[in-house]
Amino acid sequence: MNSNKNLIEILNIEGNEVAVERFGINNFKVNLTQMAKPYGNSKRPQFWLALKSTQEYLAYRAKKFNEEFEFDELGKNSCHETDSTYGGQIIIRQSGNAKEQGTWCTDFHIALDFALWLDPVRKDIVYDHFIKFLTGRNVGTLVNTRILPAPKHREGFRKLEAILRRYTSLGNLKEIAKRHKVTLHHVKDVLAGNSVSNPVLQSVIDIAKENKNKGVTFPDWRIRKKGIDYGQTAFDFEPQDIVELNAQED
Repeated sequence: MNSNKNLIEILNIEGNEVAVERFGINNFKVNLTQMAKPYGNSKRPQFWLALKSTQEYLAYRAKKFNEEFEFDELGKNSCHETDSTYGGQIIIRQSGNAKEQGTWCTDFHIALDFALWLDPVRKDIVYDHFIKFLTGRNVGTLVNTRILPAPKHREGFRKLEAILRRYTSLGNLKEIAKRHKVTLHHVKDVLAGNSVSNPVLQSVIDIAKENKNKGVTFPDWRIRKKGIDYGQTAFDFEPQDIVELNAQED
């Protein structure tokens, strides 16, 4: 598990908040306890884990992938417990941030199986949200639980976005995507304010500051050979309307 604690994010699945954590390029961990919350006490993760079919599935996965599952630095202390019965694929977090507590699975495929058990009729809703999150698309409410204020659809963020575009290149965004092991599309969505990932946004800000200090600027990579980007053109006419990075929003 990545030790960067800023990667906990929240998916809003029809009003139910479910904590997830990206790792690798094509995978993420899921809080099963929060997934089950709308279904009451009869659908707790431990009941699903007790099923023979679940145990066979997890045993198959553990054998098939033959992986050494990595846990964060907290994984060795008493607030995190793993059960070798499930091949290290289940994590129980008993303390820390409220959004992190509960039973987690280390792979979204396991969460899909759990969703089928929770509600065979409505499982597609969960599937659709997972696919959108995995591909970096907006999934409704997606907020980070840590540290930085999340970007909003407000003029204050739009001004910051214009600054960041001025001092970052498409190559910079690709570098950030590789660093955080997410898609380039996701990084673009964060920069546009359509998705929220504070670690990604902070990386964009850091690179923009570095480029500004070096006196390096870039044309907006969104401008196509056959087309005009209205926002960039407005910036070229009236750059004084763009606030500095440390400016406060009203």
